[in-house]
Amino acid sequence: MNEETFKDLKHEYALSAVLLLDNGSYITAYHCAGLAAECALKEKVSAKIPAKTFPPKKTNDYYCHNINTLINLANLREEVDQEVRSKSGMGANIQTVRQWNVEDRYNTGIGETMASSMVSAVTDEKEGFITWLDTK
Repeated sequence: MNEETFKDLKHEYALSAVLLLDNGSYITAYHCAGLAAECALKEKVSAKIPAKTFPPKKTNDYYCHNINTLINLANLREEVDQEVRSKSGMGANIQTVRQWNVEDRYNTGIGETMASSMVSAVTDEKEGFITWLDTK
């Protein structure tokens, strides 16, 4: 997979999250929003890997679903922490995204409020995680 693939998947999962939320499928909307954030980060990470080089030493880290690990791999830890400290809407959205766990796809306790929060945190056009990442 490459940068372009992750970019396409980012948009696909973000759109799916919005449509699923609008149709009351909260668990899957939450999950798709998290996958959109994951793909957005993997897009950034893959852009930093030269095409004809050996994979980095910790290759397995690149195949994870952990938002915080991917933030580190994208070299965005300092910027993420700065946004969170600023207590802006963007910082709050980043905090929401950082809570996502791929295992939440089995969490039947995810309701409309939690799903709506995650979908908005990822897809909001002004202060969403994807919008923020696209500026990095």
